[in-house]
Amino acid sequence: MDIVEPVRYLYAADLRLDKPLALGEGGSVIAPRARDAAYEATRRLVDFALSSGVDFVLLRGELCDAHCGAGAMIFLAEQTTRLSKAGIPCHILNEGAALDAVWLAEFPNGVKWLRGSSEDAGIVTCANREIPLAPILASAPPPLQGLCPDESGPKGAWLVFLPGLPDGGEPEREFVELDALRWERCEMDVTQLETEEDLTAFWRTVKDGFRERERDRESAKRPVLLHLKLTGVMKERSLFYGEGFTRDPGVLMKKLNADEVNRKNFVLIDSLEDDTIQPLPQTGAEAGGKNGINSIKSDFWSEVAAFKSGIDLRVGLFEALKERGDLKRILSTDAAPVLENMSESDVESLLKESCDMANYWLFKDTERPK
Repeated sequence: MDIVEPVRYLYAADLRLDKPLALGEGGSVIAPRARDAAYEATRRLVDFALSSGVDFVLLRGELCDAHCGAGAMIFLAEQTTRLSKAGIPCHILNEGAALDAVWLAEFPNGVKWLRGSSEDAGIVTCANREIPLAPILASAPPPLQGLCPDESGPKGAWLVFLPGLPDGGEPEREFVELDALRWERCEMDVTQLETEEDLTAFWRTVKDGFRERERDRESAKRPVLLHLKLTGVMKERSLFYGEGFTRDPGVLMKKLNADEVNRKNFVLIDSLEDDTIQPLPQTGAEAGGKNGINSIKSDFWSEVAAFKSGIDLRVGLFEALKERGDLKRILSTDAAPVLENMSESDVESLLKESCDMANYWLFKDTERPK
C-alpha cells in the first residue's frame, strides 16, 4: 500500500470584517482602537500560516458584513496575495450574505472560491492526494475574532494535520489563538471590601491576574474587555451607593478603567453587573441599638404582611420574581413546571419558610410576630 504525503492546513471561520463590535458603556472609550480587531486577527491568521508553512488555508462562514465597503475586500485580497506568493492556496466558502463589493478587489489565482454548501463543496487536491471537504466542513472552529460579550474566551483557528497513511488516518487538530481583542467574564466578591481603597486594590489584583495569564499564551499584548459581575455581601452600603463612591455604574466603570484606557494591553471593564446583597440600611441599627433593630424588624414584617394581604399570593410571587429579573431565568430551566404548578397553599408555605430563614439570619431571632 502506497504511503501518501502528510498534509497540514489552517482552518478558520467567520472573519466578519467590517462587522461592528458590540461594545458596552465601559468599552466605548476604546472604540476607535477596537474597531479593527477583526482585521488584525485576519492578519495574524495569515502570519501564522506563513510562519508554520501550512499546505493550504481554508476559510468559511461570514467573511464580511453584507454591506461592507471596498476596503474589506481589498484587505482580504491583499492577505490572500501574501499566501499566494508563498505558494499557499486559500479555499474560501462564503456562507454569509452575498458580498456586494467582492468585484472591487483583485484576488490572486491562489484563491479558490468554493461553490455550493458545506455538504457539496467538493475536494481539495494537495500533495498528490484528494481531500474531501464535506467531512472537514461538518464542524467548524469558533469565530476568528469575538465581537461581543457572548463570544467570550479564546478565539482563533484550527491547525489540522493529516498523517501520511494509506487510509488517510485520523486527523490531529490543534487550536491556535489568533484573536486581537478578547472578551472575558469575571466575578468579583466584594464581601471583604470596606473602603474605596480596598476596591481599587482588589481590582488591581484582578487585572494583574489577567495579564499574567495572557503572558502564558501566544500573544502577551492581547487586550481584554471584561463583563464584571459583582457578588457577595457589601459591608458598607456607601461603597457603591453612597457618597463614598457612586450610585452610577457608568461612573464606577469610568473610575476603575481610568488607568487602563491608554494601555496597549488594557484590561477594561466593558459592562458591569451588580449581583451583590445589600447590607441593612444604616438607620436605627447603628444609631439606636436594640430599638433600631426592632424598627428594622418591624419594617420587615410589615412588608411581609403587605405581601400576604394581596388577593393572590401566587400572582404576587410571579410579580416579585419578575421585578427581580429572575422569572425569565427560572422559566428556562427544569424548575419551570414546579413553579407553574404551585398552588396558593404551596406559595404560603414557601413564604413562611423564607421568612423564618430571613428572620434568623438577619436578626438571629426564632420568634415570629403574632
